[in-house]
Amino acid sequence: MVLGSFYFQLTNNGNLLGEYMNNKSTRVTTESADFIGEFHDSFIGDYQTTWFDGTGQNMLLSIRLKNENRNIFRLDWRIGNIIHFVGEGFLSNDQLIGTYWDNGLMVI
Repeated sequence: MVLGSFYFQLTNNGNLLGEYMNNKSTRVTTESADFIGEFHDSFIGDYQTTWFDGTGQNMLLSIRLKNENRNIFRLDWRIGNIIHFVGEGFLSNDQLIGTYWDNGLMVI
């Protein structure tokens, strides 16, 4: 079971830079994500994301609004049709901040 937290910043080119940690971490590490599609100025969309946690990881990250009135976002990290991590977050000072978990805690 993995339970963690993250933040992302949106770059001027529509990509994401951020950091994360979880209950299996010994330190805070980086994650970056390239937007898939045309340039945009929102966190919403699909990204090709990469991070290094001892070995290189690469997944599709999808960010959608969960509750538009409350500015709450839903995230999922997947390979193909298999979701490996799910998260929820909110905007604070131009950052998307949230928590994520693996399918050991999968609540959709």
